Amino acid sequence: MTVEPPQLPGYDHVRTLASGADSTVFLYRQREPDRLVAVKVTSRLSDSRARMRLRTETGFMADLSTHPHIPALYDSGITDDGRGYLVMDYAAGGSYKEFIRFSLLTADQALTVGIEIAGALFFAHVKGIIHRDIKPSNILLGERGTPLLTDFGIAASIYSAKRAEGFSTPWAAPEVLSGESGGSEAADIYSLGATLYALLAGHSPFEYGYRVADDRELAEAIIHRDLPKLRRDDVPEALEQVLAQAMSRRPEDRYPSALLFARAMQRVQQRCYGHQTPVIAAHTPPYDEHAPATLPATPAPLPPTPPSLRRQQNKRPSGGGTYW
Repeated sequence: MTVEPPQLPGYDHVRTLASGADSTVFLYRQREPDRLVAVKVTSRLSDSRARMRLRTETGFMADLSTHPHIPALYDSGITDDGRGYLVMDYAAGGSYKEFIRFSLLTADQALTVGIEIAGALFFAHVKGIIHRDIKPSNILLGERGTPLLTDFGIAASIYSAKRAEGFSTPWAAPEVLSGESGGSEAADIYSLGATLYALLAGHSPFEYGYRVADDRELAEAIIHRDLPKLRRDDVPEALEQVLAQAMSRRPEDRYPSALLFARAMQRVQQRCYGHQTPVIAAHTPPYDEHAPATLPATPAPLPPTPPSLRRQQNKRPSGGGTYW
């Protein structure tokens, strides 16, 4: 179904970026200041649930968008025909869902993305917000390749996430798929681990390691089967171990917080590549003081120019998702 872009005072429509079940994202040019922005608009005019989700997302984004790895929220409102909208940063680099279709990150680059997004996730968790849908399509590539955690459309308060809804099977934690959890900090950590795995493998972990015919088989594999090994000689064993702990089957075996997940990645980055990407979160030291050696300031360069490493052969179907 074609969704018409709304007429928004002070904005000129450019094109459609992506469309999902509940919303469509358009590219607009804002007149004052003169800049490109992404505008997320609810797709269903009479769907009160979609409007509620957008209101919730607006509140969460307003609370979180001061973080440099979460898109800035510029404006929000209701269109003349009754649809809600959000005006946010435009990420010209697209998302990592598109990126891994033609290229992969190096281990050092994946660590940089992981540390920066884990910092953003910790920032949200401290404010009592869980994301519940972390996946490659929800990590955008901003200016100079800066990763941005987006789409808080099914996010929830830590105290209100009692029922699983809207999650994406390839990236969901076992307890979410089995219905034991509606989402938690531990489930977010699992999904970030699965996403980082995909930036190295080109597919979600259990689609990379097993032949699955559909979502039901994929969910069964995630719940019951062992995490597949990465088939890349250039990925340090220490990084695989960190990702394996983040994706432990039992939530209590994962890192107790997104910050501790980031610290574990910093230690691997320091040990293997001689530098640490800083964690950005309030009242949190940027570097792991317990990491070995010194702290050179040179971070791993990130896309938009993708590394030359190509995806491995024997492709499996990748997990679905939209721009947001």
